[in-house]
Amino acid sequence: TDEFEAFLSVPIEIIFREIVQTQQLTLPGGAGNTNKRTTNQQQRTFLFSKSEVTALLRVSMLASELTSTLFMVYDALDRVR
Repeated sequence: TDEFEAFLSVPIEIIFREIVQTQQLTLPGGAGNTNKRTTNQQQRTFLFSKSEVTALLRVSMLASELTSTLFMVYDALDRVR
């Protein structure tokens, strides 16, 4: 019965994984200097958006409920036999 949960659920560590994005910015030169400078800015963000996280958590929850329901069905069938 754990196959559904193992197959459908995404580990929490993956859902809430943070990544570092590097963004290159071009800055204007100083006073009297027409040379432009480029700099890299790093920003920490999550791998998935809020809506994606909501969907993944919902699927994980439904997979857990399906596993529990099937366990109860199998248990009831065993009692009938």
